Amino acid sequence: MTTPISILQKYSIHLEVTCLAAFAGAFLFRSTYSYSEEIIIISLSALSGIYFLMTYVPRASQNEEGQNDDNQKGMLGLLGSTIAPKIISIGSSVTVIGILFAIEQWNGFREMILIGSSSLTGAVVVLLSSFGNESLRVKFIPLLYRAVPLLAIGFYLLKIYGISTPR
Repeated sequence: MTTPISILQKYSIHLEVTCLAAFAGAFLFRSTYSYSEEIIIISLSALSGIYFLMTYVPRASQNEEGQNDDNQKGMLGLLGSTIAPKIISIGSSVTVIGILFAIEQWNGFREMILIGSSSLTGAVVVLLSSFGNESLRVKFIPLLYRAVPLLAIGFYLLKIYGISTPR
């Protein structure tokens, strides 16, 4: 039986690339194309929704032989294999919405970028500290490919616009 989450897991990379391509095209042709602002809003909102829904994708804890892949036990194993990927997905979603608000010059973008980037920073540090296991390293590289550029963009926007609102 296929569930919506399994369909999302199967096609998430295609949806993510489509949203990023639509955003890039609309952002490049923002001054010449009349509907580019709407495409930017739709593509970044959809990308944020994809990142948020990826939080609910269950992690595969057993390999083909039925053995447990996660050798780490205890709190660090729980943080590295379960909690950190969920925080990265939610932090990515909040950061993308903050970037959307910054592009559109809407209020509240500083707070969203600050919350999203700080949660991404903490989760990336926890995830990197639990990289002693090879299977975890291979499994979570796509999360880092997503989180590190968003983290850099978020910190760059905070540097440009500042953390506090101008008075």
